[in-house]
Amino acid sequence: MNNQAKYTFSLLNKSIHDREKFDCGIDKINSYLKRVANQDAKLFLGRPHVLTDEDNKSEIIGFYTLSNYSIFVTDLPESYRKRLPDHRPIGATLLGMMGVDCKYQGQGIGELVFFDALYRSLKISRTGQASYAVVIDAINDSAKEFYKKYDAQEFPDHPMKLFIPMKKIERTFDIVSKNRNYQS
Repeated sequence: MNNQAKYTFSLLNKSIHDREKFDCGIDKINSYLKRVANQDAKLFLGRPHVLTDEDNKSEIIGFYTLSNYSIFVTDLPESYRKRLPDHRPIGATLLGMMGVDCKYQGQGIGELVFFDALYRSLKISRTGQASYAVVIDAINDSAKEFYKKYDAQEFPDHPMKLFIPMKKIERTFDIVSKNRNYQS
């Protein structure tokens, strides 16, 4: 990752951010950003966040979309079901789409984007909408392995759907914040 660049995250803004030039190498993700993400924001279905360089705010380096979600406790692995209500859905945050432009892949940007999504989810859960976990839709096996490096767990009946409990995310950022001040 270029240590000279100053990156910033912001909500997708179609009048500032050039979605058409974004290419992460996966058509489904490219198409989502170019054709659906803005509509999701307008309809309050999801909040697309983009990563840009402060010197070039129009170029999207990476992005992710967060939205509300719910899960049934019975869908979780047995070890996570303790002390959770099994009679109703529980709130979660969905990391539905995430991508990094091909020009920036292999530089640690994916980790930066993913961590910002987790940190933002944690902040929202602490101050607004409660969330038990961040649920992740892995688009392919490579993405799934990326998320599993950060201790994402599979749903038993949906191997491409993963989750990280908010308590685990909270512990991670509490440890990080003791070592350095992470802010989104």
